[in-house]
Amino acid sequence: MTCSEILAHGKPSILIPSPNVAEGHQFKNASLMADLADARIITEDELDSTTLKTAIEELLGDEKKMADMSERALKAAKPNASAEIVQHILSLVDLSTAKKQR
Repeated sequence: MTCSEILAHGKPSILIPSPNVAEGHQFKNASLMADLADARIITEDELDSTTLKTAIEELLGDEKKMADMSERALKAAKPNASAEIVQHILSLVDLSTAKKQR
């Protein structure tokens, strides 16, 4: 959900995925965010006050990069994803119902 919110609001981001989650899904999501919106990833192994401070200062010090990250995030956002999923499910239900009525 956090990734969806970041994309929907077009926010530049620095992500610190937890390694303590099932199947590494937070790192996978962060990697996708890096590809889609140029999000910066800091792993917990890399995380310390200096690394985080440097990442924040680099990002805040580059307005062009922040604008690019924001634009990329907005382009990748799927604000109507829930409605699209529901429509797809309903079309499958309609198809299944039509086949049973034959």
